[in-house]
Parts: sequence; C-alpha cells; structure tokens
Amino acid sequence: MATYDLLLKQGTVVDGTGAPRFQADIGIKDGKIVKIGDITEDATELVDAAGMIVAPGFVDHHTHYDAQIFRDPTCADGGQNGVTTVVMTNCGFGFAPCRTEHQERYMIMMENVEQIPISHQKASLPWDWQSFPEFLTSLRSTDKAVNAMAYVPLNALLIFVMGIDAAKSRPATESEMAEIKQLLNEAMDAGALGFSCSYLEENNVHLDFDGSPMPCDVMDVDQLCEIGMVLKDRGDGIIQCLSGVPGMDDTIRASEQLARATGRPVFHNLIPTNDEVPVHKSGLSWLDSMREEGLDMWAASFCHRIWTEISLDTLTLFDSDDTFRELSYAPSNAKRLELLRDPVFRQRLRDAYDPIKFIAVGADLDRFVAVSVADSAEHKDVEGRILGEVAKETGMNIVDLFAELLLSSNGAAVLRSPFATASNPTILREIFMHERMIPGGSDGGAHLKIFSAGHWGTDFLVNLVRDQEIITLEEAHQKMSGLPMEVFGIADRGTIKEGMAADILVYDLDKLYSDTDAFRRAYDLPDNDWRKQVRAGGYDLVCVNGAITFRDGEHTGECPGKVVSQATG
Repeated sequence: MATYDLLLKQGTVVDGTGAPRFQADIGIKDGKIVKIGDITEDATELVDAAGMIVAPGFVDHHTHYDAQIFRDPTCADGGQNGVTTVVMTNCGFGFAPCRTEHQERYMIMMENVEQIPISHQKASLPWDWQSFPEFLTSLRSTDKAVNAMAYVPLNALLIFVMGIDAAKSRPATESEMAEIKQLLNEAMDAGALGFSCSYLEENNVHLDFDGSPMPCDVMDVDQLCEIGMVLKDRGDGIIQCLSGVPGMDDTIRASEQLARATGRPVFHNLIPTNDEVPVHKSGLSWLDSMREEGLDMWAASFCHRIWTEISLDTLTLFDSDDTFRELSYAPSNAKRLELLRDPVFRQRLRDAYDPIKFIAVGADLDRFVAVSVADSAEHKDVEGRILGEVAKETGMNIVDLFAELLLSSNGAAVLRSPFATASNPTILREIFMHERMIPGGSDGGAHLKIFSAGHWGTDFLVNLVRDQEIITLEEAHQKMSGLPMEVFGIADRGTIKEGMAADILVYDLDKLYSDTDAFRRAYDLPDNDWRKQVRAGGYDLVCVNGAITFRDGEHTGECPGKVVSQATG
C-alpha cells in the first residue's frame, strides 16, 4: 500500500502564515498533510509541482450559496477559482430554522434581498429540515466540492420563534427570548459557526418585497446583544454583523455593542475604499480604536476588481435612498418608466441624489459608464462614455441623464459602475495590510444578473500581487487563508503545516488570469437561465481535504467537502 494518497513534489510552498516561501515535498494521507520536507516514499498519485506555487486554498468569508450548494457542488465560480471553503448565511439571511409554512416566504425574502430567483431556489433546496441542526445534517449529506461553514441567520431565527409580523414590529418577549437562546445553543452544538445579522435600520438595500426592513435591522440593539450573550457564555462562536460604514453611519454601534457585550470576535461588513473620497481612513481608525479598547473586532473589504451592471429592472443598488427605492420597488418596468417621466418625481430624484450615499456600493452615477444604450438613437453617442463627463459637456443634471438613457431605450440601457474598490496603490496597501482587515467576500450565489465575484481570490493574486506588486504572495495567502481561519477559530485549516487539512492550490502565478473588461453570460442555472460571470482562473490543481477537485479549471467530479465549525474542524 502506498505511503501517501497524494504527493506534491518540489513545489514552492507559500504556507499561509506569512512566512517566507520555501521548496518542499508535501505528503497527503486521509485528507491531511502528514509530512512536509524531502519525501522519498511512494504515493498513489504523484504531482510534479516544480516551479509551481503550492498554497492553502482561499476562504470565501461572505457568500450566499445557501441554495446553490444543494445543486452545484462547486459553488461556481468559487471552486474553480481557488476557494476551498465557503462561509454561508451571511447578514442574517438564510433558510434555517424554518417552519414548513414559511418556506415560500423565506424564498420571497431571499429573492428580493439577494436577487436569487425563487425558481432557482425551488430547483435547489431540498427543504428536508425545519431546525438549524437538521439543515446542517442535510448540508453534510450533500455532495460538495468545497468545505462549508454556516452561521445561524438571525432573521430566520427571529421569524421561527416570533412569526414574521411580530419579528418586524416588536421586541421578543421573555419567553420568546429564552427560546431564541435555546435554539442558538442547539445550533452551536450541531456545528454552527456563530450567528449573522445586519443592523441598518430602515434606510438600506436589504429590504423585504414590500419595502419594509428585515427583523434584525430594526430590532432593539440591547436584545441583539442579549442573544450574543449565548456565545459569551459558551466561550465559542463568531458574530458577523453588517452595520454601517465607520465615520458615516450611526448603525455602526451595533457591531461595537456586540463586541463589548459578548467578548466574542465580531466580523464587521464592510469598510469600503474609494479613490476620490478616503472613506477607508475613518474605518481603519475605528478598527484601531476597537483594538485599543480590547475588543475582538475584524472587518472585511473588497480586495478584487468588482463592478455592477444595471438596467431598469435591476436598480436595487440604489435602495439606500428612500426616493430611489420608490423607483426600484415599482411593480413593473412600465411603472418605473412612468415615474421617470413624471416631472415631480424627477425633481424628487434630483433633490435626493447624494453621491456619498452610494460610495459603499461604488454607485455614484457620475462614474457610471453607458455600456449599451440599446435602441436609443438619441443617445447613441453616449455609449461607452462616463456619465459624469457627458453631463458636464451637455449641462444636464446627472440624474436627468440617467433617467433619459433609461427612457429613450425603453429601459434596456445597461450602465456599468466603476470598480467598487480603489485603484490607488497606497490606499490598497493601507487597507489590506491593516492587521484587522480581511480581504475578500464574493457575495457568491447572490445578485446573479447584476455582478459576479467568484473570481475574487484570483483577481487579488493577478492584480495586487503579480501585476502591481502592491502585496507579496506571502501576505496575500496569509490574508486570504490563514488569518480568516484563525479568526473563525478553526485550528486545523488555512495553512500548510503537518496535521492540517489538505486544502491546497497548485498554480503558476504567471498563468493566472482575470478578465475584468466585461461580464459574460454563463447559462448554467436552472431552466438554462443565465448569470453574469468573470472569465478567470488558471490553477493547475485545487485540492479539498486531500482530493483533487479541479484540474486545469475542470471539475474532476470529486466532492470531498465537509461542514466545518469550531466544534468539528
């Protein structure tokens, strides 16, 4: 019998700790790294990794693959782009716990908030659970080419105990709070990572089908912290909280108070970057103040080139403003066009427009580009141009230009945002090298017709490491692999060391690619529906728990993924 299942020979190891690279063989047996060094024993499969980088797989800490993973074991496009672990059920949204009579309602909420069509959800979800432990049991029995971690989504937990209307309109009673805590404890015992929530009050983009906020966005912060005390009492678990932008939004207090009350790690989403406005400065100062206070606060920021493409029926990007929300929540494109023709409503849009409000999603209209004006002969000369420049040349108000492009194309015009991360090397270095910042987060599985970010890890390596040399390869893999697993409390993953799980990438840095010129359409959704996709990849091998899941970008059919938690590793 061979000594090893898989032997990677003479690769250049970047181990995810931040330590300098070194050359070594890696022997893998039963899903674990059992030896690193000069290995002479035999193996069932031998891979010549000479001249290649051998590094830990990426941890995608912010995804919504909650439905997709049940029909797509690769969590496309994460698996083929070096992601070996996905973290699901972020921002308080998910499908468990869920009473049978609420299944349709949960799917409506997820369609509206994360733009995952109900038809896709129905084609994916087995719905063989009600409780969160039952959900994890179902997830464990599902073939996966990636590892999965899952928070208990607080909106689902509140609705399960209180009902939808009550969860949105009043605090939990004493008996309801006791049940919420009991169910969270049971979920943690079963392998939950912690719990996720958002706290954005009423003015946010995470709204229900009727434009009303979700339960945890308007709940009493003291009750939010009371729920968090479950993790304090247990001494385990992490809290993911989507609250405001430090220095810009008072809702940031939710992240702060959770960290103070519980003493547990709080993963804050997110701190944006912008070339024109140094919004990251206040975010980094806030992180420093949290650390000085002794709080275990962490934050995410985009590390990759990401953009959105919108048309009349995908305007939810602007929902952080009440007036723009009226437009996006209109029941049809015909009604939206009617609103845009209304001079009174148009004036309200002009009055409401504030570029600063939209920086967090990279959406200030002046910097959008008209990718297509469709059949608008009137504005054909605007195609391919930056809207702010056109508005300046023509003397048009930017909101009027935006409206006229949509009207003249009968809603078919496509507008592209700038990259939702800064391009200034100094800014990028400042934010990604802050010790409390964790790059990444694809939002994978969500917003399928607006953007795609499964390429995030690849783009980080291509753009920031190889092409611009802003960050070293050692720094990148420590930030994308070792550090997130450390924050999540997972002791046996994220780095290449003996005894660790063999979640490993083998690649030639010069051969990685990430085409950010344009989205293409991938017709791989239920009923042959399409989604946006970035052409990216170039990895020779991706290994999950010691099994090769991808060779040269193609899924091997192997599905060795596990449900990972602090309890299970």
